[in-house]
Amino acid sequence: MCLAEQSARDAALAELAALDPTRLDPAGLMGQISDLATFISQAQAQLARLSAALDAGGGAAEGGHTSTAAFLRTRCGLTAGHAAEVIATGRRLRGLTATEKALDAGEISFDQAHILARTVAGLDADQAGPAEQLLLDNAPGLDTSQFRRLAAEVSYRADPDAADERERKRWERRHLSFGLTLDDTGLLHGACGDTASFEILRTAAEAFAPPGGTADTRTAAQRRLAGLVAACKIALDSGRAPQR
Repeated sequence: MCLAEQSARDAALAELAALDPTRLDPAGLMGQISDLATFISQAQAQLARLSAALDAGGGAAEGGHTSTAAFLRTRCGLTAGHAAEVIATGRRLRGLTATEKALDAGEISFDQAHILARTVAGLDADQAGPAEQLLLDNAPGLDTSQFRRLAAEVSYRADPDAADERERKRWERRHLSFGLTLDDTGLLHGACGDTASFEILRTAAEAFAPPGGTADTRTAAQRRLAGLVAACKIALDSGRAPQR
């Protein structure tokens, strides 16, 4: 129970801080993590709802901010992309009662709600309802990548011509750039133009550098880079690369 001077947020954080992961078996720890992830999604939904309300009323200007997105960036520490995503999702969810209820109940994640809301927003009014229900029915059994592919399929079936144009634009944005800093740190920056290329790169990066157990101190991002380098090295050592 919360004390009079203790907020619900403080009480929840105190309870989480008191949780000793060393006293839980893997199943118990995964259960706690799953519950926490659901709670975070529910909290993100409230952040989106409140941010959209602030944006609709132009209230951020009263605090000296040029926009709600600027407030989220400067006061809340969100990146520009995340701030825009939160506001846009909050706006779109106001017209999606079933999705709001599923998100509040912890039946879908905030990422899934964001994908669903963006997909439905691009459909005609007579297609939006059935599409929303189809995505909600299938969301619990899919991870975010699978759910994104299903949403893309729903969007394509609703309007193949528009979907083809979006796919063409994504393909045109593909690129890979290499850079070198003054201290000889190599930099990579790029974007895949299609999900197939993305999945190939991700699969290779993860397959050639799996976690090495408790002695492996690398982060997941460090392992992926090592895996991608290993996959490229194997391809080059095979002797099948074209001569330059």
